[in-house]
Amino acid sequence: MIYTSSYTHKSAKALGKALGWRVVNSYTGERLLDGYVNEVPYNFGATNRDGYNNLVQMEACINKHSTIRRFETFGVLVVPHTFLSAEAQNWLDSDRIVVNRLTLTGSKNEGLEYSYKGLDGVDDKPLNPYAQMWTRYVNHTRELRVYVFKHQPSLVFEKVLTSENSWEFKKISMPPKLKSHVSKAKKAFDGMVMVAFDVLECVTGDFYFLEANSAPSLLVHHSIIPQLVKEIQHG
Repeated sequence: MIYTSSYTHKSAKALGKALGWRVVNSYTGERLLDGYVNEVPYNFGATNRDGYNNLVQMEACINKHSTIRRFETFGVLVVPHTFLSAEAQNWLDSDRIVVNRLTLTGSKNEGLEYSYKGLDGVDDKPLNPYAQMWTRYVNHTRELRVYVFKHQPSLVFEKVLTSENSWEFKKISMPPKLKSHVSKAKKAFDGMVMVAFDVLECVTGDFYFLEANSAPSLLVHHSIIPQLVKEIQHG
C-alpha cells in the first residue's frame, strides 16, 4: 500500500500502477488505486504514516529549516539564511534582492516571495516583516533537481521554467563538481528510499542546495519509476 498526500496523487498513482499496489490518501482515507496490498507500506509524502521511508527524515524534508540544518550537519553547502530582519536588510542593501519565506513548510513555492531594492525597471519592495526566514539570493545560471536512490546512480535534471510558469525537466549528466556534494546530501537523508534535491548552480561554479523533496514528481523521466520500483522490491 502506498500512502500519499493530496499534493502527490499523480506520482503516487503512477508508482502504484508500476508496483500493483493500492494508493490511499492517509489524511482523507480516499482510495485512488486498487491492487495488491503490500505488508509494509511505502510512505510517499504522507508524514502521519510510517513505512519504508524514515519518518524523522521525511519531516526534515518538509520543514525547510530542518532540511538546511541536516544538510549543514553533513557538510553540504546551502544557501545563506537568517531569522534576523536586520541581517536580511543588510543583504537587501548590498545584493538588491532577498528571498522572503513566509512559511517553512510551503509546497510548490507556497509562501515564497522576493524583495527588491534599486533594480533597474523593478519597483522597490521592502522585506516582508511576517517572513519566518530570509534566504540570500544566489546568482545562478540554472537550477537542478537531483533524484537520489539508495543503491542506484543519481538522475540529474535541469529545471526549465516554461511560458506557462511551470517546470519542465531536461535530463543532463551529473556535473563532476556536484558529485561529491550529492554524496554528502545522500548520507544526510539515507533513511529515504528516494529523495530529490533542488540545487542552484552558481555563476562561480559552486552548487548551493535549496531543499530536499520527500515526494517529488516521478513523471519527469521514464527511468525514474523503474529504478524506484527496483529499490522497493529489492532494497
